[in-house]
Amino acid sequence: MLRSVRAGIRSTTCVWLGSCSARCASCRWQCSTISAVPVAFGLSVNSIAQPFGDPIDLPVWLDIPISIVWFMGMMNAINWVDVMDGLAGGVALGGAMVLFARAYLFTEYSVALFPLALAGVCLGFLGRNRPPATIFMGSSGSLLLGFGLAGSGILGGAKLGTAILVLGVPILDAAWVILRRLTRGARPTIGGDREHLPMKLHDLGLSTGQTVLLLYFVSAVLGVLGLSLHTPPEAPSFEKLYALVAMVLVLLVVLAAVTVAVTRRRRATH
Repeated sequence: MLRSVRAGIRSTTCVWLGSCSARCASCRWQCSTISAVPVAFGLSVNSIAQPFGDPIDLPVWLDIPISIVWFMGMMNAINWVDVMDGLAGGVALGGAMVLFARAYLFTEYSVALFPLALAGVCLGFLGRNRPPATIFMGSSGSLLLGFGLAGSGILGGAKLGTAILVLGVPILDAAWVILRRLTRGARPTIGGDREHLPMKLHDLGLSTGQTVLLLYFVSAVLGVLGLSLHTPPEAPSFEKLYALVAMVLVLLVVLAAVTVAVTRRRRATH
């Protein structure tokens, strides 16, 4: 736990220093890697649950790279969804509360303290970050939230499937943006654009508040679904697999439909 806290502080400090440079986007990925590597050697994905039997134990040469990718992916997914007032903090709050509830349900009280503390931080911050915001978390804040959620997702007996389901909106939004950039021949992780789902919803006519509330609602539905399908850490679960597949398909269809609608709207206005 102390190692995770130290790495989180390191991430925040590195990104704060990097934000002063012109290459802050590249620096964010470098800093997230620097933060993830030492933690992955002490807090890693040792096994992956699967619905067909016992969990699959991962060898050291595989679990550490997977853990690094998990931390880097979560940190940058929360950072990328921080495009509107209150959005990243609200999504992170919902994810932290679900991870807390899951740990509490399985009497993992020491594990439950970490996401509960993270939720408290988000709740206090949202008081002045909700639209219209008077304070902003910046990259250092969003990366630290992503780091905390990534750690909460693998602490104790937590399942990655629960974390992925609860945080499906920022995770799939990040994957969609990378895919769209690759199809355009652009750099997948560097630079800004309006490919993110919140920006596209805004382009369709939703206000900032409406967009944020809509994505809060989607995240809440996914969170309730994740809790309703909770199983003991060692138990296989076909239901959660089906829910993950359904979530991916539905959100991809929504992303594609919104992208097409925004493209047609832009063409009609030109």
